[in-house]
Amino acid sequence: MLGYELNKVGDYVDFIKQEQKKTALEVLSIICSGDFSTILKVIANQEQTIEKIKKSFNLLASLVSIKKNLIEPTFIAISTYNTEMGDWIINKFLKSGNLYNHASLVGEIVMCDKAELSRRLKIL
Repeated sequence: MLGYELNKVGDYVDFIKQEQKKTALEVLSIICSGDFSTILKVIANQEQTIEKIKKSFNLLASLVSIKKNLIEPTFIAISTYNTEMGDWIINKFLKSGNLYNHASLVGEIVMCDKAELSRRLKIL
């Protein structure tokens, strides 16, 4: 934690956990943006991973505008290989009332699986 004055950080344990999540997210985004299709299929269909994404969805969604190049590939890859999760993500953005800020990402998710395109357009 070089470079941080822990007195100003506050609860440093939570701060360290949040920084670790950001690092893990960066690694996941590298995997999702590369040519790792077999790994992505496994990740997108692991129940534990999906549950963690669902629990952290609000945090991830709030970071989309800040870390767009890290988070968007992750959402798109998961939506490509897990139709149910793709629909869940679309619905979460629709229900958030903040669709305007995430319209581009939702469009990418809708179009990422050509077989689901017409059905997902009906969701919108």
